[in-house]
Amino acid sequence: MDTTISTPKKVIPEVSKAKLTAMVDSGVKKEQIAECFGLNMAQTTKLLKSANLKIRKFHAPAFTLVD
Repeated sequence: MDTTISTPKKVIPEVSKAKLTAMVDSGVKKEQIAECFGLNMAQTTKLLKSANLKIRKFHAPAFTLVD
């Protein structure tokens, strides 16, 4: 009789740099990126730093450009 308790191994998510770059370029917030990949905020910050990406505040233009 085997009485050892097997603990499930933690699954390490694979993150596509192309998908991550597309998300950052489209203005997705860090919290949403973390949720999408199943990471916490510290891991998400390290992920963005290792991919040389920065989350920037997205400001809607306060003007309309017409010809």
